[in-house]
Amino acid sequence: MRKRTLAAFLTMALAAVPAFGVSAEEKITVTIPASMTYGVDFDEIVEEIEDEVGRGAVTWNADGSMTFQMTARAHREVLMELKDELDDGVEEIEERMASILHITYNYDLTEFEVEVDMGSMNGMEDTYAAVLEAYGNLYQAFDLVAEEEISTEVRFIDVNTGERFSFASGGGEVSETEAAVADSGVSETDAATASGESARIRQLEAENAALKQQIAKLEAELAAAKNGAVQSTAKDVYGVGDVWTVAGMWNFSIDSVTVTEERNEYAGDEPAMVVIVKYSYENLGYEGEIMDLYFTIDKVVDEAGEMGSYYPGTVSTYPQETPVGAKCVGAEECIGLRNESSVVTIYMEEYDSTGERQKATFEIPVTMP
Repeated sequence: MRKRTLAAFLTMALAAVPAFGVSAEEKITVTIPASMTYGVDFDEIVEEIEDEVGRGAVTWNADGSMTFQMTARAHREVLMELKDELDDGVEEIEERMASILHITYNYDLTEFEVEVDMGSMNGMEDTYAAVLEAYGNLYQAFDLVAEEEISTEVRFIDVNTGERFSFASGGGEVSETEAAVADSGVSETDAATASGESARIRQLEAENAALKQQIAKLEAELAAAKNGAVQSTAKDVYGVGDVWTVAGMWNFSIDSVTVTEERNEYAGDEPAMVVIVKYSYENLGYEGEIMDLYFTIDKVVDEAGEMGSYYPGTVSTYPQETPVGAKCVGAEECIGLRNESSVVTIYMEEYDSTGERQKATFEIPVTMP
């Protein structure tokens, strides 16, 4: 499935303004700093909102910042809606990334904690951390926090060792940064300045990409309304080797589900059966601003109807980001089942480039190695 990014977060804010409107009473002014709209042309969005509620509801300022006006009641409801949208986004990140087991955040969205399995991390975790940080920063801007006081910390926790390390726009572990400074002979002040500049660039790039995705999504929705939404193949249940096609987006198939006898002594549970799901996918035209096409297997139901879960086992090929025209062949996910099964049901769910949710169900026999 496709994660909801900062773009989806901003979508809720943009949609809330025309929905709630602006009255002459209790006006609240919300300013999104230029640092969060860097390089993005919002002229069309401003024009569309003003068509709905009149001039002055939203302003694209000369310094690059964006200003919303709404009632106090609307402002409270927008904040609630934004948190609801974030909850959906967090759930989708947890579903998409096998290495990310659980995400929590505090009330003000200044701190996120991400529980991870270090053994299955594939490098994409920093991208998601950057998106979470951007979520937090943008929410604080809507919550009327002064720009100079906006700050979001994302901390990773390794569930196997309990080790904690922080992400701060540039990614990386705090302990590693401190060690590098000590070994290099560079002063902490110079290192902090360089790190801060790098972090700021990384943050701007993440926010810029996500905001551009919002514009593309709105344009795609308008086109879909005129031309009809993208449709997937109309097969009720897919089997081994059957190809799930979403026209102009992707081909996806499950190659096999095979039992493995390997067990991880550090795993927290003892499944009745562990299987390796092998699958392949091809990018026919899916384009995302944050990342290219990327599938994981996370909704597996055993023969007794119970949900399986990610198991920290050994796989030979990890899923990869796949650009348009490329294929990822033979990706593997390790899944623990609560009951021994001769067949499993796998539910796939992915958002296409237009924001439409596409779904497919696979029933796959379990084979011995």
